[in-house]
Amino acid sequence: HRPEGNAQRDAWRSALVAMAGRVGTEAVVEGVAAIREREEAGTGGQAGVRRSLKVDMLSAAIEAVRPNDTALSALSEDEREAWAKLALTRGRVYLDAGRAEEAAAAMREVGEVNALLTGSQRRQRELVLIGAKLEVESVSAAVRRADALLEGAGEEDAGRYRDELLDVFATVAERLAANERKQRGQEVYERLESLLGADPSEQQQRRLAALEELLRPAEVIGDEAEGGEDTEPVTTDGEGDEQAAGEKSRDDENGDGGA
Repeated sequence: HRPEGNAQRDAWRSALVAMAGRVGTEAVVEGVAAIREREEAGTGGQAGVRRSLKVDMLSAAIEAVRPNDTALSALSEDEREAWAKLALTRGRVYLDAGRAEEAAAAMREVGEVNALLTGSQRRQRELVLIGAKLEVESVSAAVRRADALLEGAGEEDAGRYRDELLDVFATVAERLAANERKQRGQEVYERLESLLGADPSEQQQRRLAALEELLRPAEVIGDEAEGGEDTEPVTTDGEGDEQAAGEKSRDDENGDGGA
């Protein structure tokens, strides 16, 4: 339970971070997942505070497994596996927080123990790398990696892989829009549509529709809010010219049309 007072919150946060350095890897990963669920539900305090808490918890747990950035080769296999799981989770937290370069660097380091990763962890690493490329590198390069990921999926896994890619692409596009980078966000959105194919699920369609609305230019939204009607009167077959001529004639009669 998250306390309300500032002093209590600071103490609670410090206790969580300290505990993360003592409990097992699974407990920390589950705790971070619980905080993310509260984020998605829109509860549990400010988003920036939650993100920094997750990073601090994972960093404390990583330091306990790999003190002072000990060489990975010096760790036992169990320690390397624990470190990889924590580092993968922190990489996704970095990505969600808009720290794409840090996320990519973390995933490159995780690649050093690739042989120890499960198939799910390799996919998790790839998703973070794709997200980082979408945000700060090449959208086309990210899409190529996404295509390769889908090609490697079996028929049973393809839908789940697309859902995971949707989450990454949409998260990045939403942040690009929030940071006034809507043009790049629009490019990410269009490539995402192509990845999902011609028959996205209902849930995927809802996320796409929300993203499309977010990325629309403000002037388009404004026009539609006004009903899309022209502000100038519409005339046909010279009616406007005849009306203008009539008004000028009346002005002349009243003495307003002279030099």
